[in-house]
Amino acid sequence: MKKLVTAADRLLHFLVGLDIRIKIIGLAVGSVMLLGTVTILYMYSTTSRHFDEELAFQGASIAEDLVEEVITPLLTGDVFSVHQILNATLQSNPTVHYAFIEDGLGNVLYHTFGDVFPAGLAAANSITLDSQTQIKILATDNGSVWDVATPIFYGQAGVVRIGVGDEQKKALLSDT
Repeated sequence: MKKLVTAADRLLHFLVGLDIRIKIIGLAVGSVMLLGTVTILYMYSTTSRHFDEELAFQGASIAEDLVEEVITPLLTGDVFSVHQILNATLQSNPTVHYAFIEDGLGNVLYHTFGDVFPAGLAAANSITLDSQTQIKILATDNGSVWDVATPIFYGQAGVVRIGVGDEQKKALLSDT
């Protein structure tokens, strides 16, 4: 504690002994640096929030388009076409990590995970019959994923779920 007080006294004594022009320049440079830092942090925060909104909008749009594409083969029982549409969605949208369809009771009918469906994913974002598109951010080993749940016929015919990753957001923000 005594060393800290001594160091503070020496620093204060040094600063008091400086020429007035040096003090003014120091205040100006310090003010500019502080203002610049605050501006950069504000812009980063604003840009990050904007990207989050864009990811949510993009995910909702993709999920709604997927509902439109999959509804006929789903209702007619065309399993092959449903799988093709889900896989085509993943291939045409690089930010989409997964897609799956649940029935009206929450049971997974179709998915793009191969043999093993991740435990707990189906329950991570459940919607009610009168719900509209619902988005939840899930923390994964690969970063955040916007899990988008969009009902089919108000949830009576099931729910389309997709996961939109934030890799592009991270890449863009790290470049700024």
